[in-house]
Amino acid sequence: MVLFPYQVSAAGVGAFNESHLYTVEAIDQALDKLRPDGILSITRVLKTPARDSLKMLATVTEALRQRGVGNPAGHIVMIRGIVTATIVVSGRAFSDRQIANVRRFSEERAFDLVQVPGIKAEEVNQYHVLEEGPVYYDGAQQILSPEYEMFYRDYAYNIAPATDDRPYFFDFFKWKSLPHMMRTLGRQWLPMSEWGYLVLAATLVQAVCASGLFILLPLWIAKPIKTVRSGRLATLIYFLLLGLSYMFLEMGFIQKMTLLIGHPVFGVAVTLVGFLFFSGCGALASGRLLRPARMTRMLIPLAVSAIIIIGIAEIAAVTVFFDWLVAFSRPVRILLGLAITAPLAFFMGMPFPTGLKSVHIHSQPLVPWAWGINGFASVTGAVLGTFLAISMGFTALALTALGFYVLAALISKQICTCCH
Repeated sequence: MVLFPYQVSAAGVGAFNESHLYTVEAIDQALDKLRPDGILSITRVLKTPARDSLKMLATVTEALRQRGVGNPAGHIVMIRGIVTATIVVSGRAFSDRQIANVRRFSEERAFDLVQVPGIKAEEVNQYHVLEEGPVYYDGAQQILSPEYEMFYRDYAYNIAPATDDRPYFFDFFKWKSLPHMMRTLGRQWLPMSEWGYLVLAATLVQAVCASGLFILLPLWIAKPIKTVRSGRLATLIYFLLLGLSYMFLEMGFIQKMTLLIGHPVFGVAVTLVGFLFFSGCGALASGRLLRPARMTRMLIPLAVSAIIIIGIAEIAAVTVFFDWLVAFSRPVRILLGLAITAPLAFFMGMPFPTGLKSVHIHSQPLVPWAWGINGFASVTGAVLGTFLAISMGFTALALTALGFYVLAALISKQICTCCH
């Protein structure tokens, strides 16, 4: 089996593009498809400084470790040419005959050895000599050693294995390496720093500034809002948290539905339809439940409690029963996706209209302020959610959203008691 993925992201512009082809789970599934004596071959374009091929090697090595392989070095061969590196991995340890064939092939065609079982330092960096030394060999030795986690942490680039929860293989950026690059690389620091991640950070700043200028500033200078002496901060925090948490949960479930259904278009469509439709149903139901005034304070904590319980249960269920769920046909998986999103989205539709009604009752001039803050959160949340997903993964992003809902429920009590 051969993976020949040459579509790399120039200068890091694809750092925030998801790619489930290069994850630990994808390598594990590819190894499952092999015959007992089969091999998996992956070719990557070399980057300077070394990062892309090392990250691919780290991903392959992690897949072997998770399969219970105690000595991954015996299952991996890596050779290097002028512009590419090829990694060959097998479920079985390579035999002496296979290792001899690799050495002969590399010598006859002038490929540099990076990793073969039993390799020695004097065998590397012979044909296409790197000025910086045998960086690929040194990196491979660290990745295959027991201290690999320390190597990932200390390396100038992010070469930790990509996973389905963090499927950003082309994200090599590290904040802590940026000052050093700016000092030592001069004008070359930008392309060497994988600037796609910096573009995302700049986009976040732009979204915050633009939405603040055009949404929040006009509301802040409006006279009706200035007449309200208390409750503005509680309103701001509550509706900001609701907007961010809704967006974060939606993004987290888009990724999970994409994996479940097996197609990004269907994953996005199912999640958006499920969240928007059933949130609308929840908002409609909350309107009926709020007719007794005493229910206003009770409904938000009840809805948030349901969101937390259902959210955690569904995240765990999709993870634990994923292999069983993907065995169904795609139409069935689409229906399963809607069934999974429906109960969570239903209760997610309740906190916003309930909080808005409370603001309307106790401090009507703050209603536009609440709408504006929620709009601000929706604009910035999409960019911030991507930023956080790259940094900590989609599951952590969804759990962060659930934590925001808890904070919103606590703040909601102040909306009723402080706005008067």
